[in-house]
Amino acid sequence: MKKRDLSVIFDMDGVIFDSEQAYIDVYREMLTRAGIPFIEKACIDSIGTNWLRTREIWHEYYGDTVEFEAYIEKAREIMRRRPVSLKPFVREIFGALRELGIPIALASSTREERVMQMLD
Repeated sequence: MKKRDLSVIFDMDGVIFDSEQAYIDVYREMLTRAGIPFIEKACIDSIGTNWLRTREIWHEYYGDTVEFEAYIEKAREIMRRRPVSLKPFVREIFGALRELGIPIALASSTREERVMQMLD
C-alpha cells in the first residue's frame, strides 16, 4: 500500500475533543443547582446516541423529574461559551500525519456551527 492511498478519519467528540466529559460536567452542575441528584450513568449511557434515544435514556433514569428539552438546550447554551480541551496527543498525531502527507478528515454528529467553533 502506498502512502498516498492512506487517509485517516477522526471522530470529533471523545476522540479529538474531550467534549463528552465537558457535557457531563455541565449536566452535573445544572442538576446539582436544581437540587436534582446527578446520575452520571444517564450521561454515559447517552454518549453516541441520537437525540430521541438520549431523551428515552434520561426519562428511564429521571422520569418526569427532569424537563429534558430544557436541560439539553441550556447545556448547549453553556457549552457554546466554554472551551473544550483537546484529548492528549492530538496535535502530535496530526503533526505526524501531516509530515507523512496523509490526509486527515473529521467526522461528527455535532451541529456544524459548533464543530466550526470548536475547530477555531
